[in-house]
Formats: sequence, C-alpha cells, structure tokens
Amino acid sequence: MTTVILVRHGETVWNLEGRVQGHGNSGLSDLGKRQAVLVAKRLKMIAVDAVYCSDLQRALDTIEPYIEQTGLPVIKSPALREKSFGKWEGLTAADLERDYAELWHRYHVLKEIHTAVPGGESWDEVQARTVDFVRSIVAGHPDKTVVFVGHGGALRPIILHALGAPLTSLTHLSVDNCGISTLTFKTPDDGRVVTLNDCSHLIMEGEVG
Repeated sequence: MTTVILVRHGETVWNLEGRVQGHGNSGLSDLGKRQAVLVAKRLKMIAVDAVYCSDLQRALDTIEPYIEQTGLPVIKSPALREKSFGKWEGLTAADLERDYAELWHRYHVLKEIHTAVPGGESWDEVQARTVDFVRSIVAGHPDKTVVFVGHGGALRPIILHALGAPLTSLTHLSVDNCGISTLTFKTPDDGRVVTLNDCSHLIMEGEVG
C-alpha cells in the first residue's frame, strides 16, 4: 500500500487580491508563510519517504520549512503545476467579467469545466498529466509514504482518480491553502481517500485563510 499525502500551497498575495494564478506566480502572504510552518510541523509527525513538488515558486516556498527541518530532498515536477489559465492569469474576477463576460459566466457561474480558457490548458489535459504522474509514483514507491505539494487545480484530479469519480465532479471538491488530503493506493488505479482537505493543523493555530 502506497500512501500519498497531498498539500496545497499556502495563501499567496494573489489569493488575497482575487487574481487568477495558473502558471503565473505570486509570493506567499504573511499568512501563507505561517501556514507553511504549520504544515512542516504536521508533516514531521509522519514518516515520509519522498517529497515531490510543483516547480512553481509558491509551492516550493510552502514546503521549504519542512525541507529545512528534515533535510529530505524535494523533487520538482511540472506535472504538479496548477492548471494554466493562459490570458486570464493575473486578472481579477472584475477584469474577467468586463473582458470575457460570456466565457467567465460559463466557467465560473455555470461551472462548465470544459469551457475553453484563451491560451490555457483544458481540464482534460490537467487530468492526464496529474493522473499519469500519480500512477508512476505509486508504481515506483510500493509500501512507501510520499508527499505531493501542489495546487488546487492539480490536486483535485488526483483525488478524483483515487475516488474513481468523473472529472465533472471537480467543482464539488474544496482544497484549501495548506489543506492536507491523504490517499492510499493498493495499485496505481485502486485508490482510497482517507482524509480530505484536513485543516486542523491550521485551525488550532488560527491560521486559516
């Protein structure tokens, strides 16, 4: 049995400002930096064999306190990147309502996940890269515990894969900043969700965004 622990990055300045991030990057906010310290404290209670992280800086900054305290190497992977939002990156909801009114309504209000974002990835593409990645890691780490540090758009398809749920269920999952979800896999395609979006390590310290 392989255990996969999913960690979303801490709160960023763009999260606070309500800007679309995607492959763009924003530094962690003061709250996000405190959340990263609390994630390190939580993960140190677990015997972790390997750490894989999105190569976007906000994810790397989130796992840095843990790496500094444990000395474990972090393996960067673009497979754990956030969904690319193309021309929408850096824009606020107000910007999108003004400049892309119809598309934004379909995507954000009607939750039509297959709505094309100009210059961005489709959810099918995100699902393909993230599920291929988790399959390969599970196959290569039998009976080990691995940590994935990533983004809401990358971690939710992995959770759906463990559940055997369709991609259309994506909008029914919440993955909060520095929330932790734990999955187990008997095989690369036989997963279970043990915990989902656990933020207890943040709530106890009053550091939830």
